[in-house]
Amino acid sequence: MLIEKHNAPEPGDIITLKLLSGEEVIGRLVEIIGDTVAIAKPLQIVVQQINASQMGVGLRPLLGSVSETATIQFPLAGLMIRPIKTGDDMSRSYVQATTGLVTAEPSILTP
Repeated sequence: MLIEKHNAPEPGDIITLKLLSGEEVIGRLVEIIGDTVAIAKPLQIVVQQINASQMGVGLRPLLGSVSETATIQFPLAGLMIRPIKTGDDMSRSYVQATTGLVTAEPSILTP
């Protein structure tokens, strides 16, 4: 099996988990130790209706009864794939949702 080093997440990276139940979870990697992965501020990635004819991707709390700043541990055996770094667009959305900071797209910053 080929493992791409540039996609191997490191602590502090925003990562995506695909659970065996089908849900996708995004959060900031705290650590991968043994057979568990711990992420801070986990949010569930959901498909939501934008208007009558369009669907989009949104973020919502993973667990409604737990603090938004909680760190949650997931067993690696409960994942479809190994944790992977999240793409730039979704990472920007995650940062905005968890901190309120809006980051500019790289194309806007380059002349």
